[in-house]
Amino acid sequence: GSDAFVSTQSTTGLLVNRRGRVDILVHEENDSYSIIEAKATGWDAMADYRVRPNILRQVRQLIKYVMPSWENGIDVYPGAIYPRPPLSAGKRAEIEDTLDKHSIQVVWASERGQD
Repeated sequence: GSDAFVSTQSTTGLLVNRRGRVDILVHEENDSYSIIEAKATGWDAMADYRVRPNILRQVRQLIKYVMPSWENGIDVYPGAIYPRPPLSAGKRAEIEDTLDKHSIQVVWASERGQD
């Protein structure tokens, strides 16, 4: 059995004593953590030129949550869950590439369990 601990809507310490709420915090048995944000972003309805600013805003939010831990040598793995990928392969690639460049794992909920 796993000794991982999962909590939702957890308050986490942020830089400069600000606080924020992460959607899912997983404390793994090896003392690492995963911080996961569940997003309902409607990529298909979004104009192409708005994709980059929106994904970068979400990146900044996740990095703000994990940076204090990284600075203190704590292993934290950020991730984002979206309901479904955009129909546009170009939008999808831009989102996945941007998240990947910032070491953020992405999951498309509609594709879970598919290989």
